[in-house]
Amino acid sequence: MHFPENGILPYLCGTDEQHEHSFRIDRPCDPFDSVLFLHFRSCARILTINGNETAVPGDCIFHSPDFPQFHEALPTDPAGYRNDWIHIVPGLVLPLLQKYNLPCNTLLHTNLPALAASFIQAIQHEAFYAEADSGTMIKLILEQMILRISRSCRTGCLHEKQSRTERIYHSAMIKFRDQLCKHPEQKLSIRSAAKEMYLSPGRFTAIYRMFFRKTPYADLIDMRMEKARSLLATTSYQVKEIAALCGWEDAHFFMRAFHAKNGITPSEFRMKFFS
Repeated sequence: MHFPENGILPYLCGTDEQHEHSFRIDRPCDPFDSVLFLHFRSCARILTINGNETAVPGDCIFHSPDFPQFHEALPTDPAGYRNDWIHIVPGLVLPLLQKYNLPCNTLLHTNLPALAASFIQAIQHEAFYAEADSGTMIKLILEQMILRISRSCRTGCLHEKQSRTERIYHSAMIKFRDQLCKHPEQKLSIRSAAKEMYLSPGRFTAIYRMFFRKTPYADLIDMRMEKARSLLATTSYQVKEIAALCGWEDAHFFMRAFHAKNGITPSEFRMKFFS
């Protein structure tokens, strides 16, 4: 398989793909001599360097070209088998994995099932249109995705260093954050979430910040921005429609917040993809 100079073939990637319960991939190596990246949105069984393991939503893996690829749906998972995936030329991705100290053929735990989708969609778009400097843009997007994975993995390990009392809340906080990630457009009620865990709002916020290095509100804004960037890059919705879909009632406030966070307006961001 001959990859273009930018390192990506637009038809060798996909996001939130739904598979049947009978789905299975079983091959001795990568058929395209590439690095296969998988990011799981549902549970799955997968072969890693540690043997057969069960992946949970938010887990991901970078398969080196010569490593056996085996992954399949879990028949007991009512959601079926859903994942994001992309084949990448080794020379593009392996130096980045080394730079951010991420191993191949090992399950990486991000706790964020939707983390990779917007990055893969942006890479796919760049690869499809192959405009000027698309190779540089793809490398930058890929590096940002790998950095996000690395940071999420490090954040997810923080609970191992915490007290017994703090560990009690880790799984509940992960579940809460997963819901934020899936539905960032919904209103956030710290009081309600804290009440379910028998915590005060202040204690809830402190524990959340300890695990994820930011407050729930700051995290929610980042997730809304990620969804907004994805919609700007992959749809033709008007800016005010995207604002509403991402949870902003005031489109002008959304535009100001987007500019403050990204350094450019939503329209300028979209021009990068639909110029």
